[in-house]
Amino acid sequence: GLKFRRQHPIDPWIVDFACPEQTLVVEIDGGYHDNVVENDLKRQEHLESMGWKVIRFSDKDVEEDAEAVARAIASELNLEYEFFPRKATGSGMRSVSAMKKRRM
Repeated sequence: GLKFRRQHPIDPWIVDFACPEQTLVVEIDGGYHDNVVENDLKRQEHLESMGWKVIRFSDKDVEEDAEAVARAIASELNLEYEFFPRKATGSGMRSVSAMKKRRM
């Protein structure tokens, strides 16, 4: 039931995902983050000084086991994990459906 905002501005940054209700930032790090670790740490320290909690996952974690990532987020917030499948509606789902049809 938590609401996350994608590409959410928290001045002077734009974070990958934010849940303002829980003051939680979720960052998804791709391989290029190996080259900017120091910058990421400074950014994280600044966000935390503003009261945000920051957790990070690799893009591979998300791609390979999104449910484990969701469970980790729930655990971080001391919430019981519950899965509610989204309805296959909205613009994102239409493009997924179109890709599946093209593959057939």
